[in-house]
Amino acid sequence: MKDMKMVLMLVFGIVAAIYVALIPFLPFPGSFVVKAIPIWCLALLAWQYVPGTTGKLLAVGFLLSSAGDIALNFEQEMAFMVGLGFFLLAHVVYTITFSLKMEWRPTRIPFFLLIVGFGIGMAILLAPHLGKMAVPVYAYLTVITVMVVFSGLRANVSPLLMLGGVIFMSSDAMIAVGKFLTPFPGARIGVMITYYLAQFLIVWAFLAHTVPQLAKKSAV
Repeated sequence: MKDMKMVLMLVFGIVAAIYVALIPFLPFPGSFVVKAIPIWCLALLAWQYVPGTTGKLLAVGFLLSSAGDIALNFEQEMAFMVGLGFFLLAHVVYTITFSLKMEWRPTRIPFFLLIVGFGIGMAILLAPHLGKMAVPVYAYLTVITVMVVFSGLRANVSPLLMLGGVIFMSSDAMIAVGKFLTPFPGARIGVMITYYLAQFLIVWAFLAHTVPQLAKKSAV
């Protein structure tokens, strides 16, 4: 079982690196499959090695993310909307997952204020450029902000979960800037590196810290 865990993490790392390296050659046949394979590996890791409801919900969140990946692989406006919808659902699932076991820590209030402030700042920055996309983008921005805040409320888990949430939000901010404000060099590579890292940190936070406790306590 430990060998399978290592295999999944190894496949995640190798295929993610391959996809990032091939970004200059997009689109290529089967690129959406290569893009999604690393996230499928994380879904299997969560399903198999994070016990209880937590692991199952994380796996669902990763699968929804991979569906978003596949949709965003296409350039059409409708594909962007579909991808945005899948990722919004993924963040809802992540938020529910984090809320299953929460702990209020006053020391994290500055973190929460910073995340909310960043979300509001992005909304203000993007507002003049969104047009008919305003409602879906604001909805998505609200949901991902809540997800990152809840990553700081989850009890008995590594602080890496918070870091994963922050990096995820940063990755999406790069997408928003590139799409609605101005394209910038290396945007796709930066987005995918931060995206893969964020997703890995989310599952690793649970694998590294909550698996022993969940196994003993059968907690959610």
